Amino acid sequence: PVCSTCHEKYRDTCLTRASNYVEITRNKSDGHINIENQYNFGVQTPGPGVFDLPLDKKPVMLISHALGEGKSIDPKLVC
Repeated sequence: PVCSTCHEKYRDTCLTRASNYVEITRNKSDGHINIENQYNFGVQTPGPGVFDLPLDKKPVMLISHALGEGKSIDPKLVC
């Protein structure tokens, strides 16, 4: 799976096992704290055809909130 927002060191684990990924950073421009949240609905979806799949077979469906300063979502990865 591909993800442009999770740190590379944790990316594969987060995309296959985590339902939430939270990263807290301080904005360099204004010093405010930013709480970024990624929900992986593929892992937590209870729907038919997905619920019974093993974790490594569930589709990755990331929902992103409040991306940290300097981060963006690669438009080629958006469905």
